[in-house]
Amino acid sequence: MMPNYGSSMPVLQRAEGDLWIEERGSESSPPVLVVNGSNSSLTDVGPLLDIMARALHVVSFDHRGMGQSAPSAQSYAMHDVARDASDVISSVGWSSCAVVGISFGGMVAQHLAIEFPRLVSRLVLACTSSGGEGGSSYPLHELAGLDLAERTALSARLMDTRFTPEWLEANPGDRLLVRPRAVDDSPSHLRAASLQMSARMHHDAWTRLSEITCPTLVASGVFDGIAPPENGRRMADRIPNATFREYQGGHAFFIQDPRALPDILDFVGTAPKRLWAVGQINGLSVMSLGGQGFGRPTRITCRVRAGAGKIVDIEREVELGGPLHSKGVLILSGFLAGRYALDAPMSLYASLVFEQSYGGVDGDSASSTELYALLSALSEIPLRQDCAVTGSVNQLGVVQA
Repeated sequence: MMPNYGSSMPVLQRAEGDLWIEERGSESSPPVLVVNGSNSSLTDVGPLLDIMARALHVVSFDHRGMGQSAPSAQSYAMHDVARDASDVISSVGWSSCAVVGISFGGMVAQHLAIEFPRLVSRLVLACTSSGGEGGSSYPLHELAGLDLAERTALSARLMDTRFTPEWLEANPGDRLLVRPRAVDDSPSHLRAASLQMSARMHHDAWTRLSEITCPTLVASGVFDGIAPPENGRRMADRIPNATFREYQGGHAFFIQDPRALPDILDFVGTAPKRLWAVGQINGLSVMSLGGQGFGRPTRITCRVRAGAGKIVDIEREVELGGPLHSKGVLILSGFLAGRYALDAPMSLYASLVFEQSYGGVDGDSASSTELYALLSALSEIPLRQDCAVTGSVNQLGVVQA
């Protein structure tokens, strides 16, 4: 079945209020319910859901009064939102699924796993807190009492404790995480947000966390000012089958740290070696046969360790690499030395190889691909495995067609 990204399902009609549900990805992929954060809609998290849908069958929903879901007629508690989530799972015909809860959604996911354990096969609790003795997330409802300047500055530091005006001036890319969103100040939305904040304020699952029995990944950002990593550690210690992982970033660490999303995809069961891997990449050779051109992918891998600055081209060492390919590897070495070893020699030993290649290798069109594999091996940042790339690189690091 072909993937179906961003498709909408009929509204789930209920006495408590209708819920807007969206479904993404292929039905043949592992099923996962994604529960998003407070005061946000599926429109806000759509790009993240689209990425996840490349590997997962993703179902998500707008919370009460948010996006296209109907508002609640009365106040509600976190366990009521957990029931919303269970209704969504049942409506799509799943007997169980993985659940990824983000921020407020992580609080909902805790109650879901406690109250409806048979529905949750695996659990990811991202940038969230248990409440009670395990620690609470920052009381966001208090921001409403601040003037605009104070609220803007504090919101930035809560998103990431490093985000001072000086930091944001020096790191323009981080400004995207704190740029103002369009504000819906309609009475209906303000009431919906107030009811949601009330449920959030009274969240406390601490004493029941030990009832969560499914495999659980608790993930926190080192610089999260809303849900500090200490809260995540306490949850992981309290949940019997939990693993705690910490990432470089704040409340949006899954965007800031490139390791985070592959780890989450791995945990919920997506055969990650097909999708992401460290030190591995698919190179693309353009072949011509009978007047037709086509691409042939070849797996390129790299291993690194401490050494004296040598990059070993295994194809050349066993006399399978031609002079143009060897030239490309030498150019790659020149780029690395010029970029990273101006003041001191590189303490690096690296080996590059075309896997399962038994004929000759020539041409420099794989040099950029080999560079990506090398940088991935050095940084331990995974690369996508569902595509292939080609192109040479010059000594200045410019990729050439």
